[in-house]
Amino acid sequence: NETGYTWSGVSFDQQSVSISEQGQQIAVNATNTYTRDTGSLTVTKVVEGDPALADLPDGFTITVEVDLSPQFYAWIFGLEGYAKILGPEEAVRGMQDMLKKVTAAHTGESSCS
Repeated sequence: NETGYTWSGVSFDQQSVSISEQGQQIAVNATNTYTRDTGSLTVTKVVEGDPALADLPDGFTITVEVDLSPQFYAWIFGLEGYAKILGPEEAVRGMQDMLKKVTAAHTGESSCS
């Protein structure tokens, strides 16, 4: 079992084979299929009493394990500036690179680096 993946099954390139001679070899290819397990994250802030009188912080920090991928950066982008990647540096640079590519695509600049 591979952590983070669920085995979906196996398929063969041939449904049946016939071996007619002793020692005869026939190749059958098997393809195992795995589906990536995904999760979700929900953060809820509850304020009791009069919110105008509450001493609320400007924000909060959460720590999560993620796969650094275009989908992850798109999710952060979709939060319209309400979320910021603080680290690790690889994740920060990845977000900056993605923003450069998107900006270049919409300004006619080359996105090659």
